[in-house]
Amino acid sequence: MSWKAQILSLLRGYELDGFIDGTHPCPIATEPTYSFWARQDQLLHHAFLTSISEAITPYIAVATIAQQAWETLVKLYANRSQTRVITLKERLQTMKRDGHSFSEYLRSLKTVVDELGSVDLPLTDDDLTVYVLNGLGPGFREIVASLHTHDSSLSFDDLHDRLVAYEESLKRDDLRINSAPITAHYANIPGPSHLKCRNQGLRTSNRPAGLTCQLCKLDGHFATNCPNFRVQALRPMAHAASSSAAILDDCLLDSSANHHVTIDLANLALH
Repeated sequence: MSWKAQILSLLRGYELDGFIDGTHPCPIATEPTYSFWARQDQLLHHAFLTSISEAITPYIAVATIAQQAWETLVKLYANRSQTRVITLKERLQTMKRDGHSFSEYLRSLKTVVDELGSVDLPLTDDDLTVYVLNGLGPGFREIVASLHTHDSSLSFDDLHDRLVAYEESLKRDDLRINSAPITAHYANIPGPSHLKCRNQGLRTSNRPAGLTCQLCKLDGHFATNCPNFRVQALRPMAHAASSSAAILDDCLLDSSANHHVTIDLANLALH
């Protein structure tokens, strides 16, 4: 217990520890040293009374000498320390990482371990490793298995470094997966330099560049200026609509032509 160690070290430094451990008992009242011993003993008793909490004071106030007060304190704090040890061990057994970083989880666990050490119950490195690994959860079976098969005991610092390094490697893997480029396959569409229509009457890929009439297929003018335009327009609209639809259906959209003529406005699409 840390408080006990602190008091004992102080009393030993002043060579007063014999007053509480029985090695310097009270002399007979008739001896010359009795008066000096009594003064020293009462000073120690007073020091105990003024340095403890009010809840404990009544237990040692009934003591007549410092040794009795000391023995009462040891018994009281020994019982409380045992309860404290049980509480701390239960905390260690139930501590989980639960989404915290490895550093945060290990820091919380180390606080409990240090408290156990303060009540004279330090953990071995192997015990500490078991508590740490049990709290990681099923998602870390790989690193847990690796550390369980380690040849020698790991100190807390070594265990901390290994777990933090493993956590960083997981973060790097997630980053690579999330930043992988998204690929798409595009159809290889021929360029606009090839105009090919299944209707041989509309094949223009071998024609020289320039103005070509869509009605008579002669160069030098468009259909709007074609001498045969009036004749074509006099034909029944039903026939014209069906013919234009057939021509457009047969024509592939890889044409380099920048003008098209249709009789049926329904065949036009705005882009």
